[in-house]
Amino acid sequence: MSAAGGARYTLAYQDGLEKKAAVKGQVLKMMLVGGDCLLIGIQPILVHMSKDANGRFAYSPVSVNFLTEVTKCVFAVALLVYYANKPGPEGKSLRWGAPRGRRPDDQETEAAR
Repeated sequence: MSAAGGARYTLAYQDGLEKKAAVKGQVLKMMLVGGDCLLIGIQPILVHMSKDANGRFAYSPVSVNFLTEVTKCVFAVALLVYYANKPGPEGKSLRWGAPRGRRPDDQETEAAR
């Protein structure tokens, strides 16, 4: 079964609160991606519009570009660390040093059954 089919199957059998939480998480991710695309797209336009009457910048555009890229990297690393520490499949796949194949978390889940 494909991953998308498995996700739909899982969502179909969750109770109402879990389903709402899953939808909220998906909406938040979509808003973050959309906001990121908007900010990345508008940055060069704003830099171009900030020229003075002589067509010169009152600041260094290279510095602005560098600071923008550093900010994006910090934001991406912060989200990576946040999601890596979350329990569940998203966090498992992002944890550093996680062994391939069966994980200790999987064995604990099977023992609880």
